[in-house]
Amino acid sequence: MAEMIIESPSTKTTQTCCQNCGHTSHCGGSKYVTFKDYAIDGGEYREVKICEHCRCSECSNKGKKK
Repeated sequence: MAEMIIESPSTKTTQTCCQNCGHTSHCGGSKYVTFKDYAIDGGEYREVKICEHCRCSECSNKGKKK
């Protein structure tokens, strides 16, 4: 399996997490992660969509206010 490049804590802009994927909040957009293939497979980087819609406490609160 390819190696997933995990975002460092210093790049996180929020402390809230998505209830769907477990990653940091990505309100208003999809969440993508970067994978690096094995050298035998070309060693290239690729992005994969892991979550379509954010469901964090901020998004949930916005929906309740309406």
